[in-house]
Amino acid sequence: MTAGTGTPSARVGRAIVVGAGVAGLMTAHELAARGQPVLLLSLSPAARARSAAARGGINAALDDADTGQHLKDALRAGAFAAPPAAVRAMVRAAPGLVARLDRAGVPFLRTTTGSFARFAHAGARVARTVLAGADTGRQVLGVLDDQVRRWEGVEARNERGLRLVGEPMVRRLEHWDLAALIQDDNGVVVGVVARERLTLRCKALRGDAVCLATGSAIGLFVPLGQVASASGAGVALAWRAGAAVASAEAVACHPTAVLTHDDGFALAEGLRGEGGRLWVPRDPDDARPPAAIPERERDYPLEGLGDGQGGPSRSEAARALFSLGVDAPGTPGARAAYVELAALDPRALDARLGRLLAAAGAERDASGRWLPLRIFPRIHAPLGGLWVDHEPAPDGALRADSPRNHATSLPGLYAVGGCAALYHGAGLLGGDDLLACLFGATRAAAAMTSYRAALVRRAEELPGSVFERVEAAADAERAERLGRGDAGEGASPFAMQRELARAMTRALTGDAEAIEQGQEALGAIAARAQAAALADRGTTLNQCAEQALRLDHLLTLAAVVLAARARARDASGPPRRRSLALADGGEVLFVGRLAYDCAGTHVEVTDLVEGAPGGEPAAPAPAPQPEAR
Repeated sequence: MTAGTGTPSARVGRAIVVGAGVAGLMTAHELAARGQPVLLLSLSPAARARSAAARGGINAALDDADTGQHLKDALRAGAFAAPPAAVRAMVRAAPGLVARLDRAGVPFLRTTTGSFARFAHAGARVARTVLAGADTGRQVLGVLDDQVRRWEGVEARNERGLRLVGEPMVRRLEHWDLAALIQDDNGVVVGVVARERLTLRCKALRGDAVCLATGSAIGLFVPLGQVASASGAGVALAWRAGAAVASAEAVACHPTAVLTHDDGFALAEGLRGEGGRLWVPRDPDDARPPAAIPERERDYPLEGLGDGQGGPSRSEAARALFSLGVDAPGTPGARAAYVELAALDPRALDARLGRLLAAAGAERDASGRWLPLRIFPRIHAPLGGLWVDHEPAPDGALRADSPRNHATSLPGLYAVGGCAALYHGAGLLGGDDLLACLFGATRAAAAMTSYRAALVRRAEELPGSVFERVEAAADAERAERLGRGDAGEGASPFAMQRELARAMTRALTGDAEAIEQGQEALGAIAARAQAAALADRGTTLNQCAEQALRLDHLLTLAAVVLAARARARDASGPPRRRSLALADGGEVLFVGRLAYDCAGTHVEVTDLVEGAPGGEPAAPAPAPQPEAR
């Protein structure tokens, strides 16, 4: 059977990884290296994963003296709402991960002496970010994809070490979407239902453990366009199945988005880290080209923000611009903002971000220096996602072989990358997002290996009825969605998703009134989506149906995000815990403690962040929340 075209044999027990971005590929590779057969399910080939757009590089304290500072920078950027043990483990592992990628062929930029060239992100006190030009994510993705494909040519072995002829260590299914999680009668996740994009048919797949690497729900804030994986499907489906969601209100804001030729936007935050100064015309209505606006008629709103050691973080800078009314070109009433590049070395800038600047339409003067580039703030990514556990070790990091690391509150279900909330807290340090994907994958793979070793009964030993009923329900949902309602003006799922993105952006960057308006808009969009028919009711390559199903995921998550945001605004002081939410009869229930089962062990956790490192001030602990039942 050709990889990517069919379904796997039931002759070998497998773990399932959903998503083929950096986090998913790294998890699959690590599982295979540990002797764990893997089924890798993805919506598209790895080359088109959202990770390819990650341009911010990878943070690594290549000087031992920087390790403690990296930890402080990461925790500070996250408002000290991330568990210190998890962040500490990630920071310690970063140099080794970069070395692994370098040996595997990632073309990191180097100095004339051959050492890694290191750059600074705004908000960091030390230049510690390594880059593979302007497309680090794409380069890492390509190397990991090659490594996983090698495992597709290696025969799997059973528990007795015998080769299973015709069964590769990694079997890949491309162009299949996640439709549902499968749980046994005890609530243990034992597989998934996948939906083929070509025909929309559903297929139940058995898995001894499932890891979601489906990315964040950035579609809540930006038009999906061609980024189909931005719907938060993994988080939404796990939430409906009973999984806890953490820090749903937290988002990473980006101050230097630039318009490109399509609906999307490219990110160039490294410009600020390299010394680019953000400014606005003193006159909000000034329509002159930016190069024609003299220095005396400019304001620099970010200068003076932050603690003077690295400047304001991404989110601090973005929110300062939001408060001034800065928005994308073409937005009615939008104020313009620019990043000044004239003082930067054009050769160094070309090496790092030249292609990005060209794609953004940036221009040069007669001397070859880049002219000011118009930028605007955006919500870059949701930081909330599925709550995942971690088990600290005596050294203050993580116990490497614990089955609890990256385990969700549903037994047998793990999560990594953008769909898991663990390392970033309430903010994101530039350069830590790819790092968290890579490191989290290594811990999740080790945890899933331990979990599978403790299993008393494999998924393939369960009766077929456990899987058939969920598969039938997913097929029924698809049929119901195709046959729903009457088409009318404004009923397009594409248009409704854009409307939702605008409403959610206003809600999460505004005040309490904006949140209320966002909740009203959500209710109206959800009602229209429920009644709307699809323009295309076919079952072959039906983009309209796919978008409608993704919109359902986004509407589910939007309600959780707005509830968490409203709750956060009512709380006093900075965040000190990952807010925990559970589905409660269609409502959102916030809890302070969780109880779940992992590898045959009952686990109870109180999800408090115990303190800040290095003498940083800590906010008072919040009042206890009711225990989940």
